[in-house]
Amino acid sequence: MTNRKSKLTAKMVLRVVVLVSGATWAFGSAFAVDYPEPGDITAGAQAWVENCTHCHNLRNPNELRDDQWITSMFHMRLKAGLTGKETRDIISFIQAANATAAQERIREEAEAASAAQQSEE
Repeated sequence: MTNRKSKLTAKMVLRVVVLVSGATWAFGSAFAVDYPEPGDITAGAQAWVENCTHCHNLRNPNELRDDQWITSMFHMRLKAGLTGKETRDIISFIQAANATAAQERIREEAEAASAAQQSEE
C-alpha cells in the first residue's frame, strides 16, 4: 500500500511540475510580447518633440512610470499614426529620462542626508 501511494504521489508531483512549467512558459512568452524592444534614445527625443507637440504640451517624463508610458505610447501610436520604430524610440527616450531623474533624486537625497549628519556632529 505504501509503495502504491508513493507511486501515485510521484505521478501527481510530476504532473504538477509539467503543468506549472507549461503555464510559466505560456504566460512568460505572452508577457514578453507586451514589452517593446529598445529604441534609439536620440531619435526618440526628436520624435517626441516633433510628434507630441502637434496636439498637446509636452509632459515631464517622470510624470508616469515606465510601464504607464508604454501603455500611453501604444494608445498614442494609434492616435498620432506613429510607426513602431518611432514608438520604441520615444519609449526608450522617456525611460532614459526617468532613469536619469531617479539617479538625480537619489544623489540629492544622499547629499541631504550627508549634510544633515554633518550638522549633527
